Amino acid sequence: MTAPHPPLREITPEQRRRTQRTFVWILVGFVAGIGIMVATLSAGGRAVRDYGQGVLDDVRRSGSWGVPGNAQECSEVSNRRAPPGVTHCMVERHGQNYVVVLQIEGDRQYRVGP
Repeated sequence: MTAPHPPLREITPEQRRRTQRTFVWILVGFVAGIGIMVATLSAGGRAVRDYGQGVLDDVRRSGSWGVPGNAQECSEVSNRRAPPGVTHCMVERHGQNYVVVLQIEGDRQYRVGP
């Protein structure tokens, strides 16, 4: 013979509302956290691209340098400070075009140029 089951507990409307409210707040917090992460990464990438564009503008204003195919450090051609996260920056010349290659943390690379 099996033991009798205890009586089922009824969930009150107030408990149901609190549970739904908690679920909604957790969901809102999760979506907001994802949004903040995306905005932060986007702002960081934007700062790196703006820096690269600034270096490119400085190179174009200063006139020609080096021989086609050469590369120089960004610090040699511009006085701008690199944003946080940039580990390496090079300006490359390909014919009449310049390209700024920015290496950032996490083995990512940005190329700014034509």
